[in-house]
Amino acid sequence: MSRRAWAAAVIGTLKIQILVIGALSTAFWAVAGTQYAIACAASGAAVCIPHFVTGLVLWMRTALTGHLSAATLLGSEGLKLLLIIAALYGARRWLGPDMMWPGFIAGLIGALMAQWLSLWVSRNS
Repeated sequence: MSRRAWAAAVIGTLKIQILVIGALSTAFWAVAGTQYAIACAASGAAVCIPHFVTGLVLWMRTALTGHLSAATLLGSEGLKLLLIIAALYGARRWLGPDMMWPGFIAGLIGALMAQWLSLWVSRNS
């Protein structure tokens, strides 16, 4: 995959994740209220931001070295999972005891499914 294609894939995934989380948060805001929408956006961001940062780091490593090893990919996925868990924990603490779990879980699932949606879109375009 060329540098340009890699950057387009990372940016495209970020755009799709933002659109999905924005749509879910808007739907929660319209149907259930502000607290649900904030919980949805917070958990979506907790997945979206580490995913984007990991993609940028891998892109920069590819730009510098010209290749990625399987160990680098595996290590970056492990780091991304740890960052997501830490971000979800931080979002949960930030939202406090009045957090709305349905919105939080929907944002998490939406952000994770948006990664698959972006893969499908990139393969079919």
